Amino acid sequence: MPAVLPTTAAAAMFDAPFASPSLNERAQVQTTGALHVVEQRTFVFEQPTDVLRWSFTGLPGNSEIEVSSVRLAPVDENGAVVGDWQTLQRASLNTEWRDSLEGSGGASKDLFSSMANDDALAIPKQGTWSLDAWRRTLYAFFDAPADRVMFEVDWSATDAVAAYDDVAELYWDYVPARSDMATYDVTASVQLPVPEGALVVPDETVLAWGHGAPGQADVTADGTVTYQVPEVRAGQYAQAHILFPTTWLTNLSKEARTTYSGVRTDNAKAEEEAWTDTYSNQLVNRFMVDAVVALLCAVLLAVAVILYVTHGRERRDDLLLLTPNERRQLLEDPQLIARFKAWNHVAKDEPDPQALTRRTNDAGLFDPVSFRLQKALFIAAVVLVGAAVLALVALGSALAAGMLLVTGICIAVIANYMPRRSAKGLALAVVLAEQPHTAETGHAAASPRS
Repeated sequence: MPAVLPTTAAAAMFDAPFASPSLNERAQVQTTGALHVVEQRTFVFEQPTDVLRWSFTGLPGNSEIEVSSVRLAPVDENGAVVGDWQTLQRASLNTEWRDSLEGSGGASKDLFSSMANDDALAIPKQGTWSLDAWRRTLYAFFDAPADRVMFEVDWSATDAVAAYDDVAELYWDYVPARSDMATYDVTASVQLPVPEGALVVPDETVLAWGHGAPGQADVTADGTVTYQVPEVRAGQYAQAHILFPTTWLTNLSKEARTTYSGVRTDNAKAEEEAWTDTYSNQLVNRFMVDAVVALLCAVLLAVAVILYVTHGRERRDDLLLLTPNERRQLLEDPQLIARFKAWNHVAKDEPDPQALTRRTNDAGLFDPVSFRLQKALFIAAVVLVGAAVLALVALGSALAAGMLLVTGICIAVIANYMPRRSAKGLALAVVLAEQPHTAETGHAAASPRS
């Protein structure tokens, strides 16, 4: 039966500099407890890249990694090889690479620019690979033949399976977490060492679970466990957890037989139930967060619209006629007219901004309540944008982040139109529209008459 893989870590929702459109892995558990894997991963290079880095994670601490071969070939958009395979040669490891290359890869001229050129091992040769067994890291150095390349890595891990008295247990990150890479269309198959005549019964003799990015797992009658995951986002991982009879490991060493003891099945099942409960709680919590955010955004947006309707929208029925004296005083004050046309924003070249502000306030051309509301709405918009970033980074909720961001932008737009003119200001605007040349907007005119 297909098993949904629970997400156990929030996804980091940012654009990854590397992308892998497909990953196919064929793994086989040996009767010795070792794991043999042939990985074919396609890379799309949208930036200069001649160095790649692999990590082997999720395996027991006493397991040792060995790489047999690394090769690459250009592929088309369907993943089909369109050129010749190029086999990379093994090279000696330089431990200084650890500090220079922490991510998935990049351009060697940038990554190793600080290393000494007189060191023969400092700058790796193209067409080579090197294994850092202690860090469980593989480095590949190459000349990319195309923008879309498939790498094939043939590797093994000793003591990959823990042999208990009742079951053998495999934990393996078939897609290790990479903060700078997103992987799509993942298929990983694990062939178990089923003895001749042994019966494979899913959920009985063979139990399989998956952790990390959502997908599904299937157990077939021949003892193959297949994981399929459509997308592993940057920051996520995909992990296999498999139990099968210890008696299938017919060539275990004496040390491997005594490393682990006791029965494991019940504890493993309890751990998986805890994983599932945690995932269910995460789904519920994420739904609650999204629901609360949606309600909050709706309320804030409704309040902003109501404030705009009541205080930010000018109505023609508010229009008051200016008395001849008011009209004359206003039109003969070009500095005040300039401030009015600028919606009360202070210009850099005003000779006496404070005095002009007093004259504008005394004239009563603007509604002061609208200005205070505008400031409050702008503050709310900034807070919402900050909350959107927090929801994305801390909670990993793209939906909540999107709602907060859109609401913040909408409130900012509403705030931009908030400062409305008073009835007197609206009347002045009508006069200025009818007599556009009555007053100039310069600041060099004489002071207003009393």
